[in-house]
Amino acid sequence: MDKKTKIGFIIVYIILAVLIVILGFSEEIWLDESFSIHMMDHSLDEIIHFTSTDVHPPLYYFILKLFVSVAGKHMIVYHIASIIPFLVMILIVGLFTTKEINPKAGILSMVIMCAAPSILIYSTEIRMYSWCQLFIVCSVIISYKLARKDNNVFWVLFCIVNALAAYTHYFAGMAVMIVSLCLIINIIITKVDVRKRFVKWLIANVGTVVLYIPWLTVFFSQLESVREDYWIEAFALSDLGKYAEFVFGDFPGFFAIVYAAIVCVAIVLLIIRRKKIKTAGFAINNLCIFFGYILGGVMLSIIITPVFIQRYITVVLPCLWLFVLFTFLGEENNKIYVATAIIGVLLLIYNYYGEFKWKYIDKNSTIYDSMKTEVKDDDIIFHDNAHSLSVLSVYEPNNEAVITEEYLSAEKFKEWHELSPNIDVQKEINIPEDKTVWVILKEDDTSILDYLASKGFKIEDRGEGTLPAYKDLLPYTLYKCYR
Repeated sequence: MDKKTKIGFIIVYIILAVLIVILGFSEEIWLDESFSIHMMDHSLDEIIHFTSTDVHPPLYYFILKLFVSVAGKHMIVYHIASIIPFLVMILIVGLFTTKEINPKAGILSMVIMCAAPSILIYSTEIRMYSWCQLFIVCSVIISYKLARKDNNVFWVLFCIVNALAAYTHYFAGMAVMIVSLCLIINIIITKVDVRKRFVKWLIANVGTVVLYIPWLTVFFSQLESVREDYWIEAFALSDLGKYAEFVFGDFPGFFAIVYAAIVCVAIVLLIIRRKKIKTAGFAINNLCIFFGYILGGVMLSIIITPVFIQRYITVVLPCLWLFVLFTFLGEENNKIYVATAIIGVLLLIYNYYGEFKWKYIDKNSTIYDSMKTEVKDDDIIFHDNAHSLSVLSVYEPNNEAVITEEYLSAEKFKEWHELSPNIDVQKEINIPEDKTVWVILKEDDTSILDYLASKGFKIEDRGEGTLPAYKDLLPYTLYKCYR
């Protein structure tokens, strides 16, 4: 990479990093993000306990705990803990593409990664998805290098990275299993030292399992719990359309069609010109991992129990766009490079503007907006659902959040009363008569209002609103009850 190109690479990377960090200043959170934040009030032992009763492994919460321990409990810190792995991931992609193709392709690869649908949402969300992407991209690149050349250091890294992925998200663990399967197939195809490399492949995979042994008993207990009772509905063919909308955007929107057309053209181009695309092998590998992952998720949902939802595709989204990049840019055709640059920048602007718009411009009127200027520290907030309970307990940590066991009976997670010190789960409604009560209802059951009215409370309907997050747009009704 010459000096001029290196400067261009650095400038583009800095611009992308600044844009993504700006998105991280958003204050809106949804249920799962609030769960992550509540976890930070607990020790590592308690985090292990909570995750064991939930459905995810604990590594992400340990990482977030480290960030919080160093920088404090601030919303931007929570977001930065997800932004950093995403920025590391696009840097690795940029450097790898530079080495395998050329510096221009390396710069374009970083832009395209940020221009892909859904990817910016989950790169800033207070969840584990950006860490999953980082570990999987590393696993894919290491496996590609191992397929071409035997290297003991890379075998060790492959073992460790795959274990880290599995400790971050179970479907990330499934993804690296598919990566590993593709690796052994590629080794067999090369017909070079197959027996020797097969042994190393086997040792690396056994090593990953050994590293995962401390969590295996918890995994099996969670699996049994999910089989008995889980919230995901049975798989239907219509879900394939939902997966497509997650990957490309809402159909029949113009940009969703553009994204889908890009992938389709890349598939056709790979079929027609495979021998002329020097990076065709890596492109095919990523495409197989992407579709193999979705097929695996669907099969698990059909054979065992429904466990696969659209957002879990996030962990392998970079593989789809690595396929596209290494197909289009593998020929080093200047016309294709110019077209990719123009389309990539336009899609980046569209994708970024969409994220920026909902976070900073088109904010919905929320129930929190309707109460935050009036609520006092000794006021009680009553909920009939876990979503508003968890989210508003983050925004109003000084207020007692009350809910009854009846309203939590359908929840997979059962230990809300231990999750946050301001959450009070009651068997029966017990509200002090000298407090102002803010009631947030998602259901039509108004028995809490009847109870408060019988105690002499005045009921003031504050109207409908949503929670302060793009994923929780169901209408909630807010009431102020006072004497």
